[in-house]
Order: sequence, then C-alpha cells, then structure tokens
Amino acid sequence: MSPEEVLTSSTDGARLSVHSLAALRSVLDDHAFATLHAAAVHRHIVRWWLRRAAAAAAPTAEVRAAAENRNDDDDDNDNQDDNDSGAVTSAASWSGDKEDADSDDPLGSIPNLPAGLYPILRERFAPMTTTLAAREDSADGCTTKLGVQLHDGAVVETVIMRYNKGEDRRQRPRISVCVSSQVGCKMGCTFCATGTMGLLRSLQSGEIIEQLLHVAAILVADAVAAAAGDQSRRRTTHRVQLLRAARIDNVVFMGMGEPLDNYDAVVEAIRVMGDGQGLGIPAPKVCVSTVGIAPRIRQLARDLPDVKLALSLHAPTQELRTRIVPTARAYPLPRLMEAVDDAVLRAGRQLLVEYVLISGVNSSTEVAHELGRLLGGAGRAPFVILNLIPYNPSEAAATAGVADAAGFRRPSDVEVAAFERVMAAEYGVLTRVRRTMGADIGGACGQLVKRLGSGGGGGGAGIGDVEDLAG
Repeated sequence: MSPEEVLTSSTDGARLSVHSLAALRSVLDDHAFATLHAAAVHRHIVRWWLRRAAAAAAPTAEVRAAAENRNDDDDDNDNQDDNDSGAVTSAASWSGDKEDADSDDPLGSIPNLPAGLYPILRERFAPMTTTLAAREDSADGCTTKLGVQLHDGAVVETVIMRYNKGEDRRQRPRISVCVSSQVGCKMGCTFCATGTMGLLRSLQSGEIIEQLLHVAAILVADAVAAAAGDQSRRRTTHRVQLLRAARIDNVVFMGMGEPLDNYDAVVEAIRVMGDGQGLGIPAPKVCVSTVGIAPRIRQLARDLPDVKLALSLHAPTQELRTRIVPTARAYPLPRLMEAVDDAVLRAGRQLLVEYVLISGVNSSTEVAHELGRLLGGAGRAPFVILNLIPYNPSEAAATAGVADAAGFRRPSDVEVAAFERVMAAEYGVLTRVRRTMGADIGGACGQLVKRLGSGGGGGGAGIGDVEDLAG
C-alpha cells in the first residue's frame, strides 16, 4: 500500500500503526512537523514493546529490574559478546532514561517531540494495531507458528524457525522469521493452502513490522524466563543472553500473499526493519519470494538491490507451470526468465529458485532434464541455487499416505534424490532439499491456512535453511 492508500484505508476509525513510517511521515508533513520525528517514534515504541515483554515475563522483582533498566557498566560486556550488526540489540539495549514498561500512553512518553505532535499521535496512531491471537510450538521446539490478528479481525500467520537449537548449548539458535504480506493470495498456486482463500486485502507496512515485533517479544520473554532459571551465572550475562535472544537473523517473505503484489508496503517494511536503531535487520538478510511478477522483479532490483530474490518456479515449461501456478499466464516463462536475467543474474547476484516437487506432476527425471536445461543454460548455472521442496499434503492425507484434495502426493525419497542428482551432476546447478520444519503444527511450506485456533485465517510457509543459501 502507498502512504495515501494506508491513510485512506483508516477511514473506519481505526488508528494506524506508528510502524507504517511512510503514512506517519505524511501526517507529520501535513501538520508542518519535521518528518524525521517518524523514526524517533518508531524506535521509542520498539524499545517500549520489548521492555514490556521482558517485564511481563520476569518472575521476580530482581529479574524484572534487569529487564527494565541497564547500567552503563554493562555496555562493554554486551559489546564483547554481541558484535553482530543485524540485531534488535540497539532497540533493546535498555539504555537512557528509565521508561515505564507498563505505560498506558507510550506515545505520550516519547521524549523531545514538539508539544503539538503528541495529541496528533494519540488520535491518529497506535503503538501496536495487532494482537497475538494464538501460538503453537512444534514438538522439537524448533518452530513456532503465530496467529497475528489485525485490527479488522483478520488473522495472518508468522513462523519462527530456530536453527542449531540443541546442537550446542553455548551457541544461540539462529532465528529466521517467515512473514505474511497479504491476507490470502490471488495467485492461486494449486499446491498452496493459502491460494484457496483468495485475496482479502494487502497488509500495511506497519502490520508487517508488527509481526516481527511479536516475534521479538516472544524471544525476549523466552530469554528472560531462561535467565531467571539459571542462578549459576551473573545477571550481566543474563542480560547479554536476553539481547542476543531478541535478535532476528533473517526474514523471509514466504508467508501468506504475493509480496510483489503488495510492493509499496513490502519495500517500506524492509526499509523500516533495516533501521540500525530499531529492528536492525539489514537488507542482505531479507529474502523476498515471488511467483514471478516480471516488472516488479526489475523494480525491486533497482529499489533494494541488496535484498535476496527467490523465484517460485515449480515447472520448467510454460504449459506445466500454468497448470501448477495459474497466474503464470500473465508472465510467460521466457519473459519471466528475461526479467530475472536482467535484474539478478547479469548483476552477478544469486537467485534462489523454489521448486515444489509433486509426485507424478513435476518430479520425474524427464522434467528434471528440462529444468536443468532452463536453469543450467544461458550462463545461469553459477548463479542459481535450486531449493527442492517435497510437497506437503494436508495432515489427513499425509497420515493416510494418499493424495490430498488437490490430487497431489508427496514424492518418495527416491524421487527426490533422483531429481537432485540430475540437476547437480548433469547440469551443475547447486541443489538443496529444503528441510521441513513445523509439519506437526501445520507450519510446513504450503500448509498454513485457518488452522490456528477455531477461526484464525492465515497462510505462510515453514522454511528450510533457504535464507542462508543465497548469500
């Protein structure tokens, strides 16, 4: 959504998210306030939100004080243990004047703003416009699926993936987050549960950012609880663990919706999350997945050249791709690959190609050879990373080992291995099979839709290690 569309969409009386910075800047400009105040408002609310999460999770007064305050003496310890640039650490550093984590008016406590700006903020904006409606954790503790309820009652799903969890207790799990960009999706991919919903509406940039803030709050709360239970280590170390646990390492736009169909809001959200004094997630740590809107692929390469691109391909020919992805008719495969070549490959950037393997549809070795010629030809092979995704059927179909309602089956391990072997050995395409995460909570790729709670909507995708493959 553009800033004008965001402001227009709020005519129902709902306040806008302060994290929709383009809309916030537009309001500030209309009232003759400096637009630079928008970043200060966003950063303050991020700090307030994380302090609030830490204080709520702290079981004792001592740990709660550690969450709400910070001594300057602790700065050196934090710097020694947490030098990574992509972090919520700046926002959660607890430095400066003490803020009341339980404040009912966080917008009114933002320091150094013009006096006339406070009533405008209170009237037009809210610190958070979404709520956490549901949470499900996988049995192995590596995946958490969230139902995030929007101000109009719609629910989108966000997935937290923890890598290296349990492999080394001294090593903090790497946190990747899959976010949604729309409520539903109009692309109609036949293998994806979200496609059955149709498109209800696009998210505002602030609603995308708030998904990450809900994740950060969970990470902070989990860290506080863990620190409170560890009496063998100094409190300063607990705080370092808290800050590190709040960090989101990678963000993938592979949840509900087609990100490039909500272009302005997605680009704005990526810019906001890259703020080093806010969420601190730089563009190279963000991956945008698209079914292939050719003009937007070129535009994204111009606007955000450091963001990784993932192409949901799923077939090597136009005829087969149209069967799997009906909207592929709008951008025929030759035109799509030309856009990818121009925007990504000719710039020497890597391209992640997502390919859902569906038994009997696009999983044969013959199809693998066709795909090999497409991705391995025209000098593409050195720049392409192929991510094979064994189809995730519905829970009932998976249990029975039969085709699901779409008539699709998950390929056997033999099929997957044969496909991978053709691509890697015969065409030199770097190929990986996606690690399935969160299948037991409906968090695997293509599974998420209306499963959280009794009435939640949602889409989304559980992701393998794809966000690191392309860079």
